Amino acid sequence: MFREWWKKSGYWQKGGFIGGIIYSIVGLLTIILALNCNDGWVGLGCLGLFAPIYPAVILINLIEPFMGWINAFPDVIATIIAGLSIVLSTFIIGFLAGAVIGLIIGRIRKISGKIYKGERNN
Repeated sequence: MFREWWKKSGYWQKGGFIGGIIYSIVGLLTIILALNCNDGWVGLGCLGLFAPIYPAVILINLIEPFMGWINAFPDVIATIIAGLSIVLSTFIIGFLAGAVIGLIIGRIRKISGKIYKGERNN
């Protein structure tokens, strides 16, 4: 089933899927590494660890006013929900970036195929 979808999908879908998965893994690893970061500068030494998820944090800050319901949960559940929202937002951002890259690659392959076959007159 997945193999059939993969063969039928365009470059933008493939790029979006691969980009979303890779960026989600990077976001998850960033969260795990940041939890184990202990330094005397109140996390400033670990600030570089958060660099991969800055776009996701910006996205979460944009939708945060609509997530007032999260305060109704205990701290542990709220932390889990926040972590899941970071992973989900990193997937969305990775999917969008990968889709753009896949779209560009697809256009280049389409144009180069026409040039190779002699169909392009420009």
